[in-house]
Amino acid sequence: MRLTVVGDDDQSIYRFRGSDLACFQGLAPFCQAHGFEHRLESLVVNFRSTRCIVDFTQAFKSAT
Repeated sequence: MRLTVVGDDDQSIYRFRGSDLACFQGLAPFCQAHGFEHRLESLVVNFRSTRCIVDFTQAFKSAT
């Protein structure tokens, strides 16, 4: 059996719409506690936004 969890932790800014970063933070400990193998894959290339927008948002996140 395989479970794939896909998400963007940067989208946790949408807490007012039910987003919960804890589901990502608790996944590895949950898998370990229940004997499930797991691995983390990170997509580091952003294909949705220009470099200017990505740089601005990263600077904004760092300032808050």
